[in-house]
Amino acid sequence: MFVEKLVCSKCGEEYSPNTLYFGCPKCGERLDIIYDYDAISEVLSKELLERRRAGVWKYKELLPIADHSKIVSLGEGGTPLIKAKRLAGHLGLKKLYIKDETRNPTGSFKDRPIVVGISKVNEFGLKNVVIASSGNAAAALAAYSAKLGFRCVAFVPENAPNEKVAQLRLYGATVIRVRRGNTLGDPTVKMMELVHKEFGWAPVPSFGKFNPYQMEGPKTMAYEILEDLNYQVPDWVFIPVGGGGLFAGNYKGFKEFKILGFTS
Repeated sequence: MFVEKLVCSKCGEEYSPNTLYFGCPKCGERLDIIYDYDAISEVLSKELLERRRAGVWKYKELLPIADHSKIVSLGEGGTPLIKAKRLAGHLGLKKLYIKDETRNPTGSFKDRPIVVGISKVNEFGLKNVVIASSGNAAAALAAYSAKLGFRCVAFVPENAPNEKVAQLRLYGATVIRVRRGNTLGDPTVKMMELVHKEFGWAPVPSFGKFNPYQMEGPKTMAYEILEDLNYQVPDWVFIPVGGGGLFAGNYKGFKEFKILGFTS
């Protein structure tokens, strides 16, 4: 593993990567994962990547897992970049590509952050995971939990679609609908925080400050985009933004390939 340290995004406190942290122990804010890019550049090259099988774990040197035997996979990543000629013409663009993340195992890009998060939890020997989600991230966590034999508890909004809840239960997750009420903030997130503090369950959401490993999965989308475009950086990348993990992950991915000298 090429992780040097974990650094709090707010107070700047530094922590060892050999201990599992879900947030800064000092102030509770998000931790950023810092890599040794000089060391990575000595072992990783475009030629090596070209020979590897497509998928999230193709980029293992840039992911925070030390014991690769603890990695879980359902075949996530390696999704196609589709050239949308007619839509490009309609919008007056020379070239337009769409990254089809519906090809992931549970049907969304959420498989990327979740697979890295749960693999890290598996590396540290925890078996109970919890999530706050409106559906897609919880489906991903439930699926990977089923693969590992983990207990998965998902707190979802009271009005979560029955179809999404059915998918979670199909994978064996315990689903708890949470009523919003009149309190500020998201009650599903509050429940996730409470059970983490009370019972020590590992929070593996796809957003926010609750798991520093979640951003590392989506950055593999940027790697794949650059490889498919022969390492030519696109002029624009349009990314849907909810909690911001997908946006931040892609930004980090593009930045890291530049640091490694793969792009100009």
